[in-house]
Amino acid sequence: MAFSELFRLMKPGARAVIVDWAFTEKFDGSNSKHDEIRVRIERGNATPQLMTTEEYVKTVQNAGFEVIEAKDQNATDGHPSTPWYMALQGRDFSISSLARTPAGRVFTAQVTRLLEALKLAPRGISEAARLLNDAADSLVEAGKLEIFTPSFLVHARK
Repeated sequence: MAFSELFRLMKPGARAVIVDWAFTEKFDGSNSKHDEIRVRIERGNATPQLMTTEEYVKTVQNAGFEVIEAKDQNATDGHPSTPWYMALQGRDFSISSLARTPAGRVFTAQVTRLLEALKLAPRGISEAARLLNDAADSLVEAGKLEIFTPSFLVHARK
């Protein structure tokens, strides 16, 4: 695995900081809704099966590392903050999130279908746009349920 190779390549005492996607301790794999969200995130974002934060830490430790710190950088601990998934909702009123608004989605769907029909875009681009919207929606849903973080930090030492 990647962590074992990283451990092998590092000098004794060296430190590594890893930030990755993970499911939080609130994720319940036996909950069909949580599992359906997990499948949509992994399929839509072309990721391998994602680990929970607990599994992530154990995997890093099993590679030989001493884990110094492990935390969800997006956890608010009861303090209000801007949610990490806000831009994916199309509600932050920025140019980059315009396509995520309801009107932007309709426009994008129409334009991609038109470009495909005119053979100005490759066949399947409208399906790719639909898949990416579904992926974004699943990330938002997971964020609202607090079962997923895109910023799980592990600070480890060899």
